Amino acid sequence: MKEISFKKILRSAWDLVYSNLRLWWLGFLITSGGLYFEYTKTDWQSFKVDMLSFQNISNAILGTSYVWYIVLIIFLIIILLVLLSFWARSALILGISHVNQGQPYKLRELSRASWKLFPRILIQELILVIPNVVLLILAILYLIYRDIPAMNILFWVIAIIFAVYNIFLFIIKHYSYCNITLDGEKPYKAILYAVDLFKKNYFLLIKVKLAELAMWVCLGLGVLLALLICSLLFLLLMVISMFISELIPVSLFVYLGLFVMTVLLFALRGGANVFIQSYLTQIYWEVRK
Repeated sequence: MKEISFKKILRSAWDLVYSNLRLWWLGFLITSGGLYFEYTKTDWQSFKVDMLSFQNISNAILGTSYVWYIVLIIFLIIILLVLLSFWARSALILGISHVNQGQPYKLRELSRASWKLFPRILIQELILVIPNVVLLILAILYLIYRDIPAMNILFWVIAIIFAVYNIFLFIIKHYSYCNITLDGEKPYKAILYAVDLFKKNYFLLIKVKLAELAMWVCLGLGVLLALLICSLLFLLLMVISMFISELIPVSLFVYLGLFVMTVLLFALRGGANVFIQSYLTQIYWEVRK
């Protein structure tokens, strides 16, 4: 079982974040691909209600429905963003490797190199999603035949396998990415290599992921604090403008504040992604020694 210095790795990851702001763009692209995962069940139910309302209105006014075209467009945009996040993650890992080796880099060069690796990354993602697809089919069968008593057992088996598999995937996936991106390995061999790393360092890699979760909590709180400070500043400007001049509409500060806070949110999430990806990539280098 390997022993690594978390303090040294975290310091190195932090140095990389604030000295390589260009990589934040790639972190931002990773964030954009994962945004749809952040919606809660209530959000999606609200979206469904809104879309049905839109359909009723369009039927009443136009006599036909365009809602499914909109749903299709939204679905295609989500797919595009997810694919973009795959590409950006690979490009970011390449950028981290260049920084670690003291080599100069350009985002254009990283983009081209990542694009060449994209087919392998995509095949890897497709391989890893197969078990979840199988479990989804079994879940559909459960819903169809749930009146059969034995199906209750199937439900719990599906739930347990789904949880265990996705937790395992959460632990090893980055190392498969690294093996493809940095070592040029084939997708299935990269997955097996990541599994082998886990077998040899399971306790360490579990600690690494627990530390990552703690870091995400801290980073999330930091982002919320930054957004709160930003909103208070714009609120102060609104109050001052109301007393000093009536020529500046309050709505201007509202829209400007929302714009600045949105940009700040994406920028900070991009930086957070660079930090986490740097942390995990350095762990990969350590455990493979």
